[in-house]
Parts: sequence; structure tokens; C-alpha cells
Amino acid sequence: MKDDDDWNIILETVDALFCSLADGIARRTGMTEKAAHEEAWTLFEQGYFKLVNEGDDASLGVEPCYSHIARHAAMKQNRRLADYRRRVIEEEVAAA
Repeated sequence: MKDDDDWNIILETVDALFCSLADGIARRTGMTEKAAHEEAWTLFEQGYFKLVNEGDDASLGVEPCYSHIARHAAMKQNRRLADYRRRVIEEEVAAA
């Protein structure tokens, strides 16, 4: 079982990836980067894509999930990180 330090590292890494995705989405769609970033997380939570290792250097990427079955499986896989992110955000808001 992962502890909070492990989850923080994973969250920071995935969030950086989603910031990069958001930049491209924002430029193509006219959305703000903040809105595109939240949309990336929403799509991740809903299983529209999953995290994958890309290439020999094990860099992180995303892979779309097209079928309902694939989205459901990705949603289950993505849930723990999405729940952890939500908890971190709630704790930050409560501390402010």
C-alpha cells in the first residue's frame, strides 16, 4: 500500500503531465489553461484515458479509452489517484 509521500510524488508527476496537456488543449480550443487542466482531470476520472509508460525511458503518457468496457476499466484504475487528488484539494481549501 502506498503512503502519502508516494501518492504526492505520483500526483505531482501526473499533474505536470496534465498541465502539459492543458497547454495544448487551451491553444487549440480557446479554453483557459486552468479550465483545460480541470477538464483533463475530469476526463481521467471518467476513464476517457489512462496513464501508460511510453518508450524505453518509461516516460509517462496517456492512452485514450474508446469502448465502454475500456473506459470502465480505466475509471476503476484511475479512481485511487483521482480520490487522492480530491482529498488533497479539500485539505488545502480547509487549511486556507
